[in-house]
Amino acid sequence: MRILTFLLSALVVVSVGFAQTTVTIDPAEVIIPDVGEQIELSIEIAEAKNVLAYQFKLTFDNQLVKFISIENGNYLPAQSFAVPAKTSTPGEVLFGATSLGQAAELATGTLATAVFEVIARKNSAINLKDAKLSDPDANSISTKTTGMKLMTEQIPIVVEHEKGGRVLTFKAAIEADGQPVKGLADVWTDEQGIKAEAGQFVEYQIKFATPNSYTVGGVYVITSEGEILKPTDAIQQMRLVESGEWVHKRLPLDPIAGKVINTIAIGTEGESARKGLFVILVDNIQVTDGSNQIRPIWIGSEETSTTQPKLRGETVGLVDVEFQVGGDDVAVDPKRKVATSWANIKKGY
Repeated sequence: MRILTFLLSALVVVSVGFAQTTVTIDPAEVIIPDVGEQIELSIEIAEAKNVLAYQFKLTFDNQLVKFISIENGNYLPAQSFAVPAKTSTPGEVLFGATSLGQAAELATGTLATAVFEVIARKNSAINLKDAKLSDPDANSISTKTTGMKLMTEQIPIVVEHEKGGRVLTFKAAIEADGQPVKGLADVWTDEQGIKAEAGQFVEYQIKFATPNSYTVGGVYVITSEGEILKPTDAIQQMRLVESGEWVHKRLPLDPIAGKVINTIAIGTEGESARKGLFVILVDNIQVTDGSNQIRPIWIGSEETSTTQPKLRGETVGLVDVEFQVGGDDVAVDPKRKVATSWANIKKGY
């Protein structure tokens, strides 16, 4: 009985002391940088012994990241060489290397380093699969693998306008009752643009100055093909937060899913306007997934936009059109003219 107890105790010691060889991607998690920037990673090995050759596969969403390069690391001896990466299958890279002489003497090290380019900012992963290690006798070495998580930074959606920021203001006089009107001012443009996806939104805060003769307007989303997503009854906006005269709105991007947004504008466009003054104030434009901010377009308190705002094309049914950047205090005198006290006024025409 004592002998059996001794053997079981020895077995426990051996089991606890056993170290599993691991191959992992470092870092294990990364906040996705801006589109066009690169992610550098290394494939690390630990608790290894007598490794002569290695092979592994990296898999990823090729709609979100693009494979750029991969190189053999410093783990195998100096006389080792790598087999050119195989990339014939989309979203997959097969890579490996072997030593021509002795096996690696190190227990830990870098098998390889790789570079990927960001195509779109969305949660995903670069997976490490089918890792194979062998010793000088061609015996397989058991190994455990771990990949990398690609995560968008969890930035809360701004749902309320805060006084003191730079507010976007569009103002004009509507010439006649019952006539079409159109006047837009681009507040963000990007040639590369943002790919719209189902379930995403453009969210913002808007305030219609009082009195205001017409209440059709807000943020307009324009694709690279010229399609315009409008804040009208056709695209219902959900009123989520109302603070004073400021209202938070959400514009679903589902109708343009798969298309590239390269312009976001504010203003008005309608079929039957009412004669008089039209003034809207807009702040905190952002692309969201409904829970978190994906990309800020114009956050007045943070000066996120670098685009010089300007009017888009010709206006229809409007006169005295102005686009301004400044505070959120707008007064309308009895003659229905707007009096402003902004220190930094930018006109786009």
